[in-house]
Amino acid sequence: MMDLKTATTKQLVAEYNRLTGKNIKKFSSRAAGEKQVLAATNKPLSAVALLPPKAQKVKGARRVKGAIAAEAAGRPVIDYLVTLTPTKAQSHPNSKSLRRQLIEWMEKRGTPAAISQIEKHFGRSMRGPISKLREKDWLATTAVAE
Repeated sequence: MMDLKTATTKQLVAEYNRLTGKNIKKFSSRAAGEKQVLAATNKPLSAVALLPPKAQKVKGARRVKGAIAAEAAGRPVIDYLVTLTPTKAQSHPNSKSLRRQLIEWMEKRGTPAAISQIEKHFGRSMRGPISKLREKDWLATTAVAE
């Protein structure tokens, strides 16, 4: 350990940054610097330092929620039947958006589909896009009786 009284302020900053992993430029005062370096040297390893590093994210992987996740977890799936409304709204979703893809898929399909079917087809939760399309009068939903 270094002698805090004889070390330069620059050395104290470097030692503090090394001990804490931070990147400070200076202390508010020399006394505060000595105090912080002393506290950092006496500090036990935190629980965070003992944890293994986070797993690397896999490109293209996403967290799946909604009916797919409920089914995988063994929870009951509350489903709704989604139908296109006969009257089209004034607004049109962007041609590359999920909402537009959903509308085109429903038009091509020609028959109503359950939310769970839609989510399986798209491989992700579609409750957000469905909700927005209901808001804009593109879709209607009805509860499926069990």
